[in-house]
Amino acid sequence: MGSMTARLPVDCGDLMSNDWEIIGNFMYRPSAFQTLVGLVRPEILDLGKVNIERVSMVELPDAMARAATMRGLDCTVVDLA
Repeated sequence: MGSMTARLPVDCGDLMSNDWEIIGNFMYRPSAFQTLVGLVRPEILDLGKVNIERVSMVELPDAMARAATMRGLDCTVVDLA
């Protein structure tokens, strides 16, 4: 899951001789959440590496501006409570 703006230079010969697959889609399929949870539960995916910034709903405009500049494993979560 993710995106990139750079071209993906992949040699077709390497792709085929190594049995690699490139699978992509715009946004996420409905079952993506279950797949992600399946990686987190057995600790295959370490969520401790994600930089989470929690903001309240009243800070939403500022949070959206900050989220637009985030990179890598940065994440903005809006707390509705």
